[in-house]
This record gives sequence, C-alpha cells and structure tokens, in this order.
Amino acid sequence: MKKVAFLTNSMGGGGAERIVANLGEHFSQDGDLHSEVVLFERNDFYKPHEGVQINYLADFRGKEHPILKLLSLPLIAWRLRSYVRKNNIDVVQSHLYRANYVNIMAQMMGGTHESQIVNHDNFFRGYRKTFFGRQKLKLVDFFYKRADKIIAISEDMREGMEELLGRRVEKINNPYDIEMMEAKGMEEVTELPKGRRYIISVGSLIPLKRGEDVIEGYSKIANRYPDYDLVILGDGSERKNLEELTKILGLEGRVHFLGRVENPFKYLKRSEIFVMASESEGFPNVLIEAMACGCQVVASDCISGPREIINPDLHRRVDKLTSGGYGSLFPVGDVEALGQGLESAIKGQAKYQVSRRAGDFQREIIMKRYKEVLLNG
Repeated sequence: MKKVAFLTNSMGGGGAERIVANLGEHFSQDGDLHSEVVLFERNDFYKPHEGVQINYLADFRGKEHPILKLLSLPLIAWRLRSYVRKNNIDVVQSHLYRANYVNIMAQMMGGTHESQIVNHDNFFRGYRKTFFGRQKLKLVDFFYKRADKIIAISEDMREGMEELLGRRVEKINNPYDIEMMEAKGMEEVTELPKGRRYIISVGSLIPLKRGEDVIEGYSKIANRYPDYDLVILGDGSERKNLEELTKILGLEGRVHFLGRVENPFKYLKRSEIFVMASESEGFPNVLIEAMACGCQVVASDCISGPREIINPDLHRRVDKLTSGGYGSLFPVGDVEALGQGLESAIKGQAKYQVSRRAGDFQREIIMKRYKEVLLNG
C-alpha cells in the first residue's frame, strides 16, 4: 500500500484547502492508498471527516507576519523531511505556494518521498509588473522545476506554467461532491427575506474579485426587476467599501452581505443566478458549485477557469457579452455587459444545462485521475 501525505498551509476557508480536505477524506477509505493530511497552521475552518489523520508541522495560527512565515519555511521543511522518513511516506502532494516550496525543500534536504505539487493560482497574472511579483516568479521557477510532478487545475494555467517552466505539466480539474452539495442545499435559509428572488455572488471581498463590478452591474437592472435582490457571501478588506457603494447607488435593503458562511450551498440553491466578476482565478470552485445548485451563471472571462467551465469550445477572449455553452461570459471590468448578462438570465432567454455540466467535475471522476497520478507518478 502506498503512503501519501497531502500537504497544505491550513484548513482555512479557501478553495484549495477544501480540495485537500476532500482528497484526504476520499483516500482515507481507499484500499490502495494510505493517506493523511499535513498542515502548518491551526486556523482550521474546514473539518475533514473524523477518520482523516491530521498532523501539524508548526503551531502557527495564520495571523503571523508574512516575513515570519517565509523565514520559517526551511525549519518546516526539515520537520517535513523528518516526518516523511519516520513514517515511510512515499508521496507528498502539496497544494498552495508555501506548501509547494516546503515539499521541494524537504526533498532537497534528504526527504525520500516523491514530490508532487499542485498549483491553484495564476502566478503569470501580471506578476512580472511588480518587484515582489518578479521575486515570486523566481521562487516558482527555482522550486517548481525540481518537483517530480507538477499539476495545474485548469487548461490556461497548464499552458502558462509549461511556457514559464519549460517542462510538462499535468492538468487535473478540481473535484466536487455533487451529492453533498445537493443535500446541504436543502437546509433552510432564515437570514433572507421571504418572497424575493435572488442573484448571488460568492467569494473573498478583495480587489481581485471586483465586487464593485457585481454591485454596479446589478444596479443597472435593479429598478427594472424590483423583485430581484443581490446576495453577497464572503468577507475581506473591501467589505466596508462595498457596503458604502450600495448606499451611494441607493441599493440599501436590496443587497444582503451575509459574510463568510459554513454552508454556501443553501444560499446558492435559493438563488436563480450566480455572478462572478473576478479579474483572475485559478479554477473557480464556486462556479461549479453554483451550477450544481442549478444557478444560471454570468461570469467574467478572466484567466483562468470560467471559459473552460462555461464555454469549453470557445478559444478566444470575449470582447462583449457572449452567451453559449453553459452560460454567459463578459469582458473583465465591463459593467454594462455584466448587467446585460443578468438581464438575459432573468428573462430566461436561454436556459443552460448547468447541473449536467457540473456533473463533469463530480468527485468520483476527478478522484480517479488523482489516484492514477498518486499510484503511478
């Protein structure tokens, strides 16, 4: 039996952490693999199944200064190297930058494991434009080239990484537990007014997600469709600015900020339309989750993920609202096109088979691909 450790920073509230929780849970019950989860930080949000073995390499809580986190990586790597050797771990599959660096460092220090790194972020999204971005690319180039296996979660990301690193990169999309989403979607929603219809946006409230575009796009159609409200799930540095924007646009009472929630699926199931305006993504989990819950989708054609999910046969960036495949895409930052997309969805001008598309990414299908990589390298 092959022993695998899934390594990431923490079980915090991000999409990559949720993937690690799913991987650890799925393969803890596999007859060919013994799996465990290894973390740096104890700021756990996701709670893997109680049968999943979790080990910590440090006692960080996630609020430490970034410089301290960076300087601590060699020590954590040495602890991982010792952990691997003591527990006869065959493969360490890491997710997110710091975990990927630690994985390779531990191997360079004498770790006996096979290193597999999974990249969830588009490090080519303008990083060359800033000093710190260029330093990050240097770290990526130095460490990633030394990995035994590199995995990207979207096609755009795979192509960009192969161009930067000059070596083959595998693609494995993220896995989704469709049955779990459907079950959690049935839970009662008590925080929203009854008798309303909902458009929903889910994600961190940070500049990269362009929450102001979502609100401004909604404002374009709010008066014409007075029975539709906007629900925003998530938290972050932009929340106060976005709340102020709703007041400026006269949308108080029509935009509902619910913060970060443990079960987003019940809100997605209660909503008719999902909207995303990001200027960059890796492979947006929430887009698949919204489709699984039956939402019609309107998303920015950012790098990377949305077009691959919504319209996989389209091989160019859109310059206007473009509907087809499984939803609507609009150019990043085009608030008018976003509003047009919302109106088109409200009018039901095209009903897309969103649940069927979400099924292409169901956990059983994707986990088979992960198992192949873990077993065969």
